[in-house]
This record gives sequence, structure tokens and C-alpha cells, in this order.
Amino acid sequence: SQSNFRSILSNLLALNYFQKFSIREFSVENLLFWLDIELFAAGTCDIEDNYFEDQQSVIIHAKYIYLTYIGSNAPLQVNLSDEIRKDITWPLEDDCIVERNMFDEAQEAVYQLMKGHSFTRFEQSPEWKECENIKMTDREMTEPLGCYFRPNMSLMLAITMALDDNCNPAPISHHYKEQTLHSILSQYFPETILLDNNGKRRDYCDIKHKNSSETISLN
Repeated sequence: SQSNFRSILSNLLALNYFQKFSIREFSVENLLFWLDIELFAAGTCDIEDNYFEDQQSVIIHAKYIYLTYIGSNAPLQVNLSDEIRKDITWPLEDDCIVERNMFDEAQEAVYQLMKGHSFTRFEQSPEWKECENIKMTDREMTEPLGCYFRPNMSLMLAITMALDDNCNPAPISHHYKEQTLHSILSQYFPETILLDNNGKRRDYCDIKHKNSSETISLN
């Protein structure tokens, strides 16, 4: 049900189990897309020393989301209808005014996809059973999502510059897609190690949850 799925997205422990399941199902980009838009809409971003003006950071954040998940060469492209894609303003000029609700329709479509497909399978999964066996009441997120997850501006800039046609041809190799996924996962779920030392995706049974801040350079 919707209330059950919402409870998963508002509990740190349950959300972690859901992302583990989504990795195994090769659908974790949907969860990351939903999470990134939640943070974008709330104006959450890790900006050091106020290097960027607020409007600049909003444009970079919006470009990062579009180029990562929505554009034709997006490495983590989510399943959206052509109608929804066309309704999203693109390209974004550096001096344009960006509305923080610009991705709301796309986010709702992916939310419904996760609720109707991924969550239904999640309830039948080993991750769900393991999750149910652990007391989760003390892991409810009582603060805004941005208090628990903060997108990194340096990572967003690296991805945006690599994928923006105005800078470089978009690298869409499988290796780059895996690197991008690993880096985004690492900032939100640092205990998840997606790739091994050779840059290859680990088998699900080999994904260990250890404290790690390792990220892969996108340069």
C-alpha cells in the first residue's frame, strides 16, 4: 500500500534495505532519482564556503538531475513517458530562473513505478524479511530528508560537465554508467560498495556493508 511504501522511504534502516534490493533488481536508479529530486525540491545541497551563488547552485543541481536521469544520453536514465520528458524545460541557460518543482511530475511517475513494481517484489524478498526482524522504530526520519542526505556539489559538477553536450560528447559507455552509479550511491549510502577494485560490479552476495567513503573519480 501507499502508506507502507511511504514508511519505507521515511525510515533510514528500511530505506537502506530497499536500496540493497533495488541494486539486485537493477532498478536502483529509480530510488536515486526520487531521492535526488526530493533534495532538489527542498533546496538541499552541500556547498562549501558559499563558492556558488544560490541560483547557480540550483541550475547546476537541475542540470545534474536532467543529464543523469532524464536526457537521451543519461547514464542512469529512468523510464518516463515522452510527454513527461517534453514538459521539462531543457536546455537550461545559466541565467534562467529554475523552479524547484520542475521535476515533480517526473518524480511522481517514478514513485508510482517503484510502488507498483519494486515495492511489491521487495515485500517478497530476503531483504524485507531481514528488515522485518530488526526493530526500526528508532530509525524513523523525524527531520527533513536533507538532514540525512546531502548531494555533493563537486560530484554534480563532474557529472554535469562530463555529460553536457556543450562541454564534451556524452560518455555513455557501460563502464561510465557503473562509475556514475557507484559514485552517487556512495554519497547517500556510504556502506554500499557497488564496484570491486577493478571497477566491476560485485555479485549481490558479495556486496558488503562496511564503513567506506570510497568514491570513483568521474574525471
